[in-house]
Amino acid sequence: MGLASRYAEPKTPEQRKEEKRLYDIEYRAKNSSWRKAQKVEYHAATYDPAKAAEKRQARMPWHVEYCRRPEYVAYKREYDRRRRAEEFGEFADSHILLIDLETTLLERGARYEIDSSKGTINKKQSRRREYDKALSGKP
Repeated sequence: MGLASRYAEPKTPEQRKEEKRLYDIEYRAKNSSWRKAQKVEYHAATYDPAKAAEKRQARMPWHVEYCRRPEYVAYKREYDRRRRAEEFGEFADSHILLIDLETTLLERGARYEIDSSKGTINKKQSRRREYDKALSGKP
């Protein structure tokens, strides 16, 4: 009982917190499997799926609104790109660049489509045919 008062100098609150922190680390390392089993047992005894479903259902509108925010949509798009690219390991960045390049090219349209819309596709052949028709006199 009186051991604490026998120290030459009392411990500061910071010292006590540090000792407690170190003790907790040691305790958790020593008893991790026992604590894990204890938590599993507690969860099995107290978890009610119906009650948990009601709680999730009540939170759903806020979650839906959060998912619709523009900054979340932008973040999620980039996150998904990176996640899909992880499949390629060290070439993930190259895969992302390739996808960006393909997207840009498809947005611009193929060279054939651009030329045909301007009317410049096969210009030399068209002129040659018109010239041949003019010389032959056939319509």
